[in-house]
Amino acid sequence: MFEKQIQEFEEKQKSYAKAYMILCLVVIIIFGTYSSLKIREYITLKAGTEANTKLISLLQAEASTERASYEINRKKTDEIIEEIEKKLETIFPVNDDYTQLTRQIDKIEDQLNRTNDPFEISSLDYMNVLKEGKYSILPIRMNIKSSGENFTKFLHLVENSGSLNDGLRLMDVSSIRLSFQDARSPEETNMINFSVLINAYFQGGK
Repeated sequence: MFEKQIQEFEEKQKSYAKAYMILCLVVIIIFGTYSSLKIREYITLKAGTEANTKLISLLQAEASTERASYEINRKKTDEIIEEIEKKLETIFPVNDDYTQLTRQIDKIEDQLNRTNDPFEISSLDYMNVLKEGKYSILPIRMNIKSSGENFTKFLHLVENSGSLNDGLRLMDVSSIRLSFQDARSPEETNMINFSVLINAYFQGGK
């Protein structure tokens, strides 16, 4: 009987051992599966982190390039705006600025006046300022002795005044009167006397 109990005990031990081994095998399988999933997840996260790091570096480089480009373009834009503002101060000043206007008229005279083809401004009179809505007008009476060709050039310059390229004060011709003079020499044969009323514009009005 005692031997039978020992045999039963041994069989139970074998059953327990077998159950324990099965349990261990299940645990190992579960642990292995879990570890495998975690390793794959880690690899995926690592790859994603590396990709994100590269993307961030690329974006930082692009941002740096764009910032540098913006600074260069902003500097160029500021320079262009400053240049335009300076030109506007000349072609459409904040006041009558007749001193600068006189210099420009003298420059036109020097440009057109030639020994064999004269252009001479004999008088230059500034009249009372006329105020309009958002601008003012400085009328100028000019007496000019010139050939017809040179006077046409003068009118063309006035007609194209106000251009940012030329920097000539914004003006227009209000009236023209002409008279022919008796020629005292062959050089004066084509000379004509012009009386011209020109309007020069500047900022400010009523």
